[in-house]
Amino acid sequence: MLLVAYGPVLAAAVEVVSAELGQVPSSRVKNTGTITEKLRRNGGHTLGSIHDLGGMRLVVIGGRAEQNRVGEQIRQLFSNEDRAPRVIDRRLEPIQGYRALHVIVYPDGYPIEIQVRTEWQHLWAEWFERLADQYGRGIRYGEPPVGGGDTAQEMVDSLITLADQIAEAEESGGTPPLNAVALALALMVIDWLRSRRSGP
Repeated sequence: MLLVAYGPVLAAAVEVVSAELGQVPSSRVKNTGTITEKLRRNGGHTLGSIHDLGGMRLVVIGGRAEQNRVGEQIRQLFSNEDRAPRVIDRRLEPIQGYRALHVIVYPDGYPIEIQVRTEWQHLWAEWFERLADQYGRGIRYGEPPVGGGDTAQEMVDSLITLADQIAEAEESGGTPPLNAVALALALMVIDWLRSRRSGP
């Protein structure tokens, strides 16, 4: 019942963000399988303590400065709700390499997590999600890969190292490392091949 109630609240929040920022974010309500997994993984958590049952994501062009600006703009958009927005800076406290700026807002009292990512943070997260699909979602929380042996663990470790290199480049205003550029090109090729397979 709670998940059903989230739909209209999330849709309204997406409209507010889209109208003010001029960019339509991707959005989703968590499914019951993902919620069950999260409750199991974080023993002691209750459904009410999960702040990302409803969520949206924005990918910004312009690096850290634009990410900060958009994050603050979102915070201001929802500052008149009964509960003030909360910012979680995953750039300062990354989890297994994952970095982004999260703004938790509370329209009508429902917590909605809005992820604000730079292009390079998003690219990295997309690759890590593909790895999690292959070797288990537990790698996102420091668990060893399921299958794949040492090779899978080396891939996970390499991507986490790459996340640190991307973060260092973004913080200094430098260019992304060449292996990040190579990943970007590979992702484009994979997406193009998938579109060709699913096309008419």
